[in-house]
Amino acid sequence: MDNNEQRRQVRAHLLNLYSMVLADNNVDSTELEALYKIGREQFHLTDEEINKVVLAPGVIYYPQSLEEKARYLFNLATIAWADGVITQEERDLLKFYAAKFGFEEKNLDDLVQFLLDEADPSANKTVEDILNIINN
Repeated sequence: MDNNEQRRQVRAHLLNLYSMVLADNNVDSTELEALYKIGREQFHLTDEEINKVVLAPGVIYYPQSLEEKARYLFNLATIAWADGVITQEERDLLKFYAAKFGFEEKNLDDLVQFLLDEADPSANKTVEDILNIINN
């Protein structure tokens, strides 16, 4: 994958995450903090680079590998939990992305619940923990 494609994918992933921040029509500062933390820690972006992405939205990217799908969905669930409340709109958006990523309709509710359970701050799980569960 070339550098431009990688940047496009990172940008699109951040936009997907930002859509979770906006899902309940209440932009909570803890959700934004979670978004920026993911951008800094997983993608090694500066706050300024993240600002440029969320202030000038573009294309949505749909990951191809199971690992990448799991990472994206877990990140979305992490943002949903950031304000301590999971709304129906956030559940619906997580389900929407899971469906767009190719997961079977009959499994979506269970998948969303699994992701929300694992992303719950009291579970103290990381994206690497989720990837280990999937790979084993």
